[in-house]
Amino acid sequence: GDFVLETNDIAGDPTRMLAEWRDQSRVMCTVCRPRRFTVAIRRCGALGIAVVHGHPTKGSTLVVDQIGQGAVAEWNAANPDRAIHPLDRIVVVNGRSGTPSVLKEALLTSGSVVTLTLARGPKLGSQ
Repeated sequence: GDFVLETNDIAGDPTRMLAEWRDQSRVMCTVCRPRRFTVAIRRCGALGIAVVHGHPTKGSTLVVDQIGQGAVAEWNAANPDRAIHPLDRIVVVNGRSGTPSVLKEALLTSGSVVTLTLARGPKLGSQ
C-alpha cells in the first residue's frame, strides 16, 4: 500500500517520524504510492542493514534505517542503479511476507542468497 514520506515536517528519519505519530494528537503527513523492485544479494556474513518498525505484530514492512558494512553495501557498490537506500521498505524476504516479526525472522534465517522485494517512494521535493 501507500506509505508516509513526511510527518509534521519530519522527513528522512523513520524513528523520529514514528515517534511523532505516537506522541502527537494531530499529524500532517505526505504519502505516496511506492515503486517496488526485487534484488538478490549474495552474502557470506552480515547483511549490514539496520531496520525499524512500529510494532512487531502490526504492519507489513521493515524500514531500512541505516546501511553499514556488509553484503548490502557490497551490492550497492556493484549495482548503483538498483542500490538499497535508507527509507526503502522491505516487503518480502525470500518469498515470505507478513508482519515485521515474520520479515525479521526471514532475514535472520536466510541462507547465502537473500532475495528482497523493496518499496520506494519519491524523494521529497520530487513529487
